[in-house]
This record gives sequence, C-alpha cells and structure tokens, in this order.
Amino acid sequence: MPVISASRNGVAGGSSSAVQQLAASIGSATVTSVFFGAFADGAVPALPSTLLVVLGITAVCLLAAPFLPRKAAILEL
Repeated sequence: MPVISASRNGVAGGSSSAVQQLAASIGSATVTSVFFGAFADGAVPALPSTLLVVLGITAVCLLAAPFLPRKAAILEL
C-alpha cells in the first residue's frame, strides 16, 4: 500500500480532483456527441441510442469498480 507524506496530501487530493473532473467532462462530451450525432432523425429516435451509450458506460464502470483499492493510503506524519 502506498505511503503519502503529510506534505504531499494536497498534491494527491488535487490530482484526484483533476482526474474526476476530466472523466466527467469526457463522459459528458461522449453522451452529447452521440445524442447530437443521432439527432438528424429527430430528438425521439436519438434518445434510445444515447441511453444505450449511458448504460454501456455505466456497465464498464461497474465492472471496473472491484479493481479499485479497498483501503486509503497510509499517511506518514
């Protein structure tokens, strides 16, 4: 398990926040691109394809969740 010194806590927290924001923006851009790509046929036909993409992304996240660390890093004082 990694050990993070007290002086590096801010760096670890900032990195985590940046990765979360990047992932949220990529997900939002993906769903929006799919919706507007399918929007040529109208809003109603675009919704099922967009919903399938959202469900696919959710399934990938659920499959990846067991591989996340179970415990936080040990803080070295």
